[in-house]
Amino acid sequence: MQRQVTKLKIVEKDRDDLEGAKAEAEEYVRQQRSLLQREAIKCQLEKAKMLESAQGVMTEKAELDAQLESERAKLAAAKASVDEMSKAYGACRLKPDAETFQSTLTLL
Repeated sequence: MQRQVTKLKIVEKDRDDLEGAKAEAEEYVRQQRSLLQREAIKCQLEKAKMLESAQGVMTEKAELDAQLESERAKLAAAKASVDEMSKAYGACRLKPDAETFQSTLTLL
């Protein structure tokens, strides 16, 4: 019986000695959880900012794509006009009529 009491006292003393370490470990876990929660909130805010920024970039890209297509259409129209003028000029140049020939000689 004495032996059991001695063992009980030793176990109780060991338990009491471990209480401080247990409290310290629990506090560490609480602080880690708090830190992780703050980091998660920070990441969510950064994600929201990035999504907003990406949306703005996509909108700007769509506007620029539309402007590019408009400019390409203008360029195609101008090229067609130049081609038409070149054909007309080429036709005049190849077959000058008498009046055009006389006006050219007058200029010289």
